Amino acid sequence: MGQSLWKELFDKCDSRVGPGLTNVAKSEEFAAATALMRRTRRIAERRLEDVCRKVLRVFNLPAGTDVNRLLAHVAQLEIDVRALRTELADREHAEFLAQLEAEHAARMVSTKKPSTSSAKASTARSTSPRARASTSVSPGDNSGS
Repeated sequence: MGQSLWKELFDKCDSRVGPGLTNVAKSEEFAAATALMRRTRRIAERRLEDVCRKVLRVFNLPAGTDVNRLLAHVAQLEIDVRALRTELADREHAEFLAQLEAEHAARMVSTKKPSTSSAKASTARSTSPRARASTSVSPGDNSGS
């Protein structure tokens, strides 16, 4: 079965017109004309934007550039707020940890019992003959030795 009718028509047109269009598209004149058209379009778009911006401002409405500037400002504010929240959370955690450490230290001081080594040392001192001799006080001696 042969090709469809539209495909045959396309191929015939392409074979007749295609080489000429290819030559035109590759020419320097076409490139210059295309560049000129792009430049003209950019200038026209800028002028139209300026006119639209002025009309919007007459009615006290924000233009696209105003909205974009505000969006950038809001995005920066969101970044700043996020950083401040993180800093505040870090400070709160640090304060909480410091409070816990202080409470723990206070508990340790209030519940501190003499250690077994210091209790043994004081017991040994009181029972050793040398310790007893150095700590004994004679009835007429106030110096303690």
